[in-house]
Amino acid sequence: KRTPESPLARNLVGVALLADGRNTDAQASFEAALTLDDGFTPAALNLAKLEFDKGNAAGTQQRYLAILDRDPQNTSVMLALADLEAVAMSSLAEMEWLEKVLGVDRHHAPARERIVKLRLAEGNREAAIDQLRLLEALAPKTAVGLASLGRAQAAMGENEAAVATFHELLGTAPRYAPYRHWLANALLADDQPQAARDTLLKAIEDDPEYLPVRIALIGLSEREEWFEEGLSYAEAFVAAQPDSAYPHRLTGDLLMHAERYAEAAQAYQDGLNKERNSLLALRRHQAQISAGQIDQTLEEIKAWLQSRPSDHLMRAMLAETHARLGEHERAIVEYERVLAARPDNADALNNLAWLYRQRQDPRAYDLAERAYRNAPAAPHVLDTLGWLLIERGDTARGLGLLSKARHLAPDKPGISYHLAVALEHAGLPMEAKRELEQLLQRFPEFEDANAARVLLSRLIER
Repeated sequence: KRTPESPLARNLVGVALLADGRNTDAQASFEAALTLDDGFTPAALNLAKLEFDKGNAAGTQQRYLAILDRDPQNTSVMLALADLEAVAMSSLAEMEWLEKVLGVDRHHAPARERIVKLRLAEGNREAAIDQLRLLEALAPKTAVGLASLGRAQAAMGENEAAVATFHELLGTAPRYAPYRHWLANALLADDQPQAARDTLLKAIEDDPEYLPVRIALIGLSEREEWFEEGLSYAEAFVAAQPDSAYPHRLTGDLLMHAERYAEAAQAYQDGLNKERNSLLALRRHQAQISAGQIDQTLEEIKAWLQSRPSDHLMRAMLAETHARLGEHERAIVEYERVLAARPDNADALNNLAWLYRQRQDPRAYDLAERAYRNAPAAPHVLDTLGWLLIERGDTARGLGLLSKARHLAPDKPGISYHLAVALEHAGLPMEAKRELEQLLQRFPEFEDANAARVLLSRLIER
């Protein structure tokens, strides 16, 4: 005797077909489930997922809204609609859906956590704090509630409170490595790097296969300049992932920070021996250049591009290497080729603008403006455009950009020198003098050090 068809059976068949990559057949099976029962939500959700996977945002939204018509209290679907708006970068619409979730369930911690972060992103810290206080009062003492509360506290910079919350969260699952990872991040934000290290080591002990904590531990060692300790963690990561190039990349990054450039180049080469990719090759070449092996690097880059002429990252490296060698015309040719393929590449735009400036090419300013439009918070881009503006006589705007660049990159002496020049142009000699004195005290030798001393002497003599 044949078993009557049911929406559950049709949905399960659709799931199996979906796992087998037969999306068209899966869609037919899900639609058949809805024909049997138009209120069968699992099939409707699967159809929405199919639309999303096809890149059909409007179709996905229609599917979700149809579910809400039948089940207007479904907070999971409301969250899915908020996710759609987040992908579309429509924060106002995302906020509306999150608030609808709270209208159904005011204790819904993940929705309130997201509202905290959205308010913070829009610059409304007061509203973010209000939502955080509600989250503290209403979040259930479950793993989901504590996780949302801790993440929201961390986002708001309430680090001590986040540490306490994540400790409480760990009580719900003491050996769960992601929770310990969150705690380590909160400890680091609370200026407790040793405690963060110990927490990460405990996470590795609990779950050696959870790779994010290994990566975080190496990153922490680099940040705190615990180089030998960090290298031991990197070696352990290599041993844990013997077929992966990524641990070698982290080892190379750590050695670069330690200014052990030849060793860094070898670490990147070890990674390349396992996986040929542009990023590793690029970092290896950067390490070689820092080690003074410029001519060798130039030949290796040219050989790489012979077989991969469309690799714009490596071509930009070739341009940079030519520039380091003083071969500016060759550098210009290569940067122009990069921009022909990637017209919005901010680094190429910026570097070409600087090279054009050196040969007094009037195109320099337009390129610098384009670089700024594509990377308005990049210190080197702000520096280039700001300096060009000073040279063009637009002192007010140039000074503003250079001040921002100096704030973002206080350890770049060239930017500080340009700011000092801008301050003098703006009729602020005392501020320029102070900037130069601080600069030369911290960096007595850098590319523009002699020019900085000449300017400082002139300001003192006034």
